[in-house]
Amino acid sequence: MEDYLLTAPDQLTGHQRTLVHALTAACPQTTALAGFIGPFAALLTPTGGNGDRLTRMCARANKLASGA
Repeated sequence: MEDYLLTAPDQLTGHQRTLVHALTAACPQTTALAGFIGPFAALLTPTGGNGDRLTRMCARANKLASGA
């Protein structure tokens, strides 16, 4: 599943997109995880502003983890 979550949605087959949707909709934690993985994967391609985006992403993840 992690390979599918790290792949841009437009690069997945219809069956793979359906599987990702079914698995990520199975529970709130998986839905939240999928919401972080996609944007994080985009940060793996070096580009200006990634440092700031990563900082904001980490703050959001910490807030979610703390239940705030």
